[in-house]
Amino acid sequence: AGVGVYNAKVAADLQFKNINAGSAKITVTDDLANKEIDIDVNEASLSLANIGGSVDLTTQATGALPITNGGTGAIDAATARTNLGLGTAATTTVPTCAAGEVVTSNGTSFSCVVDTDTDTTLTLDTTTTLGTSDLVVPSQNAVKTYVDAQVSAVPSNYVPLAGGSMTGTLNIISAGAYLNYQPSGTSCTNGQVLAWDGTNSRWICANDADTTLTLDTTTTLGTSDIVVPSQNAVKTYVDSQVSAVSITSLKDADVNTMIQVEKNANEDIIRFDTAGFERMVIDTAGNVGIGMTTPLNPLDVTGKINATGDICSSNGTYCLNSIGAASGEANTASNQGIAGVGVYNAKVAADLQFKNINAGSAKITVTDDLANKEIDIDVNEASLS
Repeated sequence: AGVGVYNAKVAADLQFKNINAGSAKITVTDDLANKEIDIDVNEASLSLANIGGSVDLTTQATGALPITNGGTGAIDAATARTNLGLGTAATTTVPTCAAGEVVTSNGTSFSCVVDTDTDTTLTLDTTTTLGTSDLVVPSQNAVKTYVDAQVSAVPSNYVPLAGGSMTGTLNIISAGAYLNYQPSGTSCTNGQVLAWDGTNSRWICANDADTTLTLDTTTTLGTSDIVVPSQNAVKTYVDSQVSAVSITSLKDADVNTMIQVEKNANEDIIRFDTAGFERMVIDTAGNVGIGMTTPLNPLDVTGKINATGDICSSNGTYCLNSIGAASGEANTASNQGIAGVGVYNAKVAADLQFKNINAGSAKITVTDDLANKEIDIDVNEASLS
């Protein structure tokens, strides 16, 4: 567990993380004189919600908690009632009111008064014309009479858009809810639709042959927009088209950069070209050749290999160090981070020296956990005030 101070190694430089305060509740000080990093608790930034365990409010909390912070702004009950506008009495009695009365307060006591506010009283009205009041409720007969009168006012030669068979001239009225149909002939037959006759400016019954879909099981597929191929026809056509596709190379626009899988007839070699030159091949045995055409090993490279890490044998016994310092490299160390205190102090000869982690006061404990190879930092609550 815990967080390591080591960050990374860049070339010969060992880089370590800075020790930083995660919030204003912690202070981190670079004690240069003692070559230590002092960690302490900033009690001024602590709040009860951030302190673990429980607090005895009787003995450990003093002073008044402001009303703006959820308190009463007082240290006694009488002052608290005054601050919160609760009067001077510790308790108060709410009177029992008669029917229709409500309880009201004059600031110091409660009394019963008659509720004169009639804005929410609903009134029953049997008038069939209906008004616009939100507090008048029409009777059942009033609603029925009003609706029947409105419906009867619709002209007899208007029909709803969704109903009946219609022939002849059709004119949509301004409201858009009815069609004016003046019967003059027979109704539309099954399968016909209403079509606009632009020459005579009227709606007529017409055959809609263009929207009749036809099922076709032919697997060659045509170009009709009203013929629907069967599932088997689609599958057969797609399978035949896909099976005919054979990709032997991927090329750029000017055909000088490509990947080829069949450069020569019946050749099982993958070739990679860039800028008109073959750069890499993978032969039939899986050997990879970089800078050559006939690799003899799993990896054959013509030219220099630049590695940022070590190149080792499969069992790790033999390695080529990428830095090439077999006799011991001149390592350095540095602190990383944009804030906080670095753990690295200085390099003396071949010795990299680091600062100790120290408790800035009795409020912090620093323990060397040897078993887990950790430095455990904690808060000593007994020393908090």
